[in-house]
Amino acid sequence: MNMLRTPTFAIVTAVITLVAGANAAAEDYPQPGLYNVVANVSSDQLPMASSHDSQQCIKDDQFRTDPKAWMQEQGGQSCEVLEYTLSGGSINMQLECTVPGRGASTITGTGTYHSNGWQMKNTMRMSSGGINMEINTEVTGTRQGAC
Repeated sequence: MNMLRTPTFAIVTAVITLVAGANAAAEDYPQPGLYNVVANVSSDQLPMASSHDSQQCIKDDQFRTDPKAWMQEQGGQSCEVLEYTLSGGSINMQLECTVPGRGASTITGTGTYHSNGWQMKNTMRMSSGGINMEINTEVTGTRQGAC
């Protein structure tokens, strides 16, 4: 069973993207544009670490969007943003997600942001089918230019 390919991974990446740009008023928040997002995933409970690359186009309106408004249902799972704060170049977040028939996860993360990207360290604690698992993810988003 490859639990890394669940919608939770996509949700974490999307939330980090939005959290990193939630308030566009300050000039040092990530600018709109195309971002290369690299997630390095590890866990003592997985046979080996993995890395995932994706591209994310961040648009002006996404910086003003409240993650709670768009995170309610995505990829067949429901997530609630319990906390997201951006202050002085620092990010703090906490999510609770459920996938019907698969289980639940809690994701906490901290990191930093600047005008051309962000770095986050996240811990996802999940429970599925009586199995508890902790997965650590380091995510870096780097602006590549216009979308």
